[in-house]
Amino acid sequence: MAENELQELTAAEVKRVRTQRLADGMDPERLQHLRTMPYWKYLQTPEWTAKALAAKKRAGFKCSVCGSRKRLETHHNDYTNRGCEPDEDLAVLCRGCHQLVTDNVELVKDWGPRPTPSEESPEVDDAE
Repeated sequence: MAENELQELTAAEVKRVRTQRLADGMDPERLQHLRTMPYWKYLQTPEWTAKALAAKKRAGFKCSVCGSRKRLETHHNDYTNRGCEPDEDLAVLCRGCHQLVTDNVELVKDWGPRPTPSEESPEVDDAE
C-alpha cells in the first residue's frame, strides 16, 4: 500500500498498516520473543533502546507535555504492538509528566492494554 493510499484510511487503519510493515521487517521468532518476555526485560533490549532514542530524537529531546529536557523517558501510549511500535505508540515525557500520566491512566486517551503487574519491574530507566 502506497503512502498516498494511507491518506484515505482512518487513523486506526493507518496505525495497523504501519505496525504490520514494521513487523514484516523483523524476524518472526524475535518479534514473538519481544512480545512475550516480561515487560521490564523488554525495556532492556536493544530494540527498545533504539526505539526510545529515536522517539527522543523526533521529539527534539524535549518532554511533549512541559518541554523539559531533563530526565526524559519514552512512554508507551499503547502496549499492543510491543516489539514493533509505530511512532504514534510512543511519547517522550520528563519523569514528572510521565508519573502524572501513569498515575492518571483513566485520563489518557487511546490507552492500550497495560502490562500485568507480574510483568512490571521495580525501577528501570526509560520505563514505559
